[in-house]
Amino acid sequence: MAHFHADRSGPTSLPCSKDINPPKKRIWYESHRMHDETLIAARPVNAFAVSFQKFFRGELLAFPVNEWVEDVYIFKFLKMQMSAAATRAILGPRIIDLNPGFIDAFWEYEKVPEILAFGLPPWLNKRAVNIRDRFGAMCRKWYELSDREFNWDGPDRDADWEPVFGSQVSKGLAQWAKDFNFSTKSISGAFALFIYGLHANAIPICTWLLFELLKDPKLFKAIKAEIKQAEISKHDSSLYFDHKVLTTLPLLQSVFTEVMRLHVGVLITRKATESVTIAGYTLPKGSIVQAPTEIAHFDEAVWGEPGHPASEFWAYRHVKEIETTDTDGRHAKRLEFSISGKTGSFFPYGKDIPAKVPLGIDC
Repeated sequence: MAHFHADRSGPTSLPCSKDINPPKKRIWYESHRMHDETLIAARPVNAFAVSFQKFFRGELLAFPVNEWVEDVYIFKFLKMQMSAAATRAILGPRIIDLNPGFIDAFWEYEKVPEILAFGLPPWLNKRAVNIRDRFGAMCRKWYELSDREFNWDGPDRDADWEPVFGSQVSKGLAQWAKDFNFSTKSISGAFALFIYGLHANAIPICTWLLFELLKDPKLFKAIKAEIKQAEISKHDSSLYFDHKVLTTLPLLQSVFTEVMRLHVGVLITRKATESVTIAGYTLPKGSIVQAPTEIAHFDEAVWGEPGHPASEFWAYRHVKEIETTDTDGRHAKRLEFSISGKTGSFFPYGKDIPAKVPLGIDC
């Protein structure tokens, strides 16, 4: 924490304090830059889409088709199989192979970060501390071995994926922490929190999405027909999905947006850089402001439609039907995804989004 506390320049491209360090010495700024380059840029997104599908396909092989299954637990299945595939795609397979029970340990850990951050001190919160330390030890065991074996000056440093550290963001996180002289324990903790961010929201949201599709056979059929547009075959004859096409499919986008609107609840936190007046209340410079997203996400005036109140799931809330004409003059109707005019009331990632930005649905 001392490293973060010492950097007063903030995460933005322009330092917010007079203590100006070169960009390479600004810990927050370098963290944001690293994630921009290795997590959300086109190249790492493409690489993750391919590697995740490969590992998830491997997980599915454990469940043969045409065999009767007495009990189906959707959330348990995604918690185990989807998180294993995503972990291997991001961090490589070794972290799971080295640590028996790793996925179970993660889901125990998933329950405690908020308790640890906002709850009792460690000496009154031993169970949560023990869970954190157990999972942190697993991450440390993997990181120490990987760091010893990985050639940081070799060609794999720039590879989209390799078996030691996995993806570019995994290598970027390790290199960023090493550059700022983080201890091995701190680096392991950073990876533990990164894994938390990877799974803790995406998997529950995908579970809710599946629930809604299975509740409505007609909607399920429409989604299956739509995603066929994204099917591609690789050289090994396996079926993959083009994630670039998936993120443009209007009905799938609408369902995903609706699930996030209903089931993502965060406290949007901002710091006043100058004195400001909001709703008649003056907030001095430096004030911390928090707003729950549920207030905006359930605003009837913004999201409500006749017969479809904002409190209920409606798959078609975020699409509109438009008429098109082809070169032969033939007319057709198609769906178009849009939340135009509502972006100021939609905060699935802690901030509003542009009206026609495709939402990430690679998970």
